[in-house]
Amino acid sequence: MLAPTQSRLWSRGYRFLPCLQPEVAHRGPVRIACQILHHAIDDRQWRVRGLEKQLSCERLRVNLLMARRELVPVDTLDLYVTRQRQTFVKQAADELYLEEETVKRVLVPTQQK
Repeated sequence: MLAPTQSRLWSRGYRFLPCLQPEVAHRGPVRIACQILHHAIDDRQWRVRGLEKQLSCERLRVNLLMARRELVPVDTLDLYVTRQRQTFVKQAADELYLEEETVKRVLVPTQQK
C-alpha cells in the first residue's frame, strides 16, 4: 500500500524511481518537503530536486543526491538519458564504495511483471 503522498506522485506518473513502487516502498519512508523528495534505503539517503519543474514528458531533468555516511555524490541529470544515468551510477558507486548494481537497482526502472 502506498502512502497518500506516494499515491499522488504515482498517479502523476512519477515512476522513474522504483522506490516509489509498491514492491520496494517498505524500505523506508518517502518524505516530500519543499518540493524535494527524500528517501532512505539501508545506509543510503537519496534526495531528488526539480520534480516540480517537469513540464514535458520528454525529459526528466533532476538534481540527484545519494549520500552514504559522509560521502555525498550529487549531479544534475536527465533520467531519460541512458548515458547520463550510467555515468551517475558509475560515479556514485565509485565514490560510495558500492557495487554499481546496488545504485542501479534504485535509479533504473525495473520491469513490471
